[in-house]
Amino acid sequence: MIGKTKKTGTEVNFLPDDTIFEKTRFKEDALRIMRCLRFASKEGFKIEKSTLKYANLLAPNLKHIAYERIYTELKKMLMLPNAYNIIKVTKPVFINVFPTLNVKDWDKLSENIKQCACDWLLALAVLLINSDTQQELERLKTESKTKRLILNLKELLNKDIKNNQADLQKLMCEYSKEQ
Repeated sequence: MIGKTKKTGTEVNFLPDDTIFEKTRFKEDALRIMRCLRFASKEGFKIEKSTLKYANLLAPNLKHIAYERIYTELKKMLMLPNAYNIIKVTKPVFINVFPTLNVKDWDKLSENIKQCACDWLLALAVLLINSDTQQELERLKTESKTKRLILNLKELLNKDIKNNQADLQKLMCEYSKEQ
């Protein structure tokens, strides 16, 4: 892994030579895609252009990874304050992780996730708002209690949110009081 510091910030590149990148890192273990996203989220890094290209291009390989492992990485990532920046630029990854996801307005969805500020349950509910949430949670093999919480959050989101940040923040405050 190589980190480069530039005036515009820090970039993460998991292999410097993009002519061999596809043949090695993400192809041999697609879970590295999710780890790359989590690492970039954790450190607030921007993913280097060729790394991002291959992460999105090779995202279909995630279908060969145990969903429990993907869920673990996703959960860790959604707990981080910069997750929305990474989600915003990795739409193909999330379409492959969640096949029933309807992504009409990806930018708006990622902005709503930004408002979830490290609450991974709420962030996952927002991410799955336009999907067959039950099916996706079963695919991830989430625990019964977690599944129930996310489904309840989704119901609240569908009922109370008029797709604006003020409503989402209000819901988050109400949700926090219940915890």
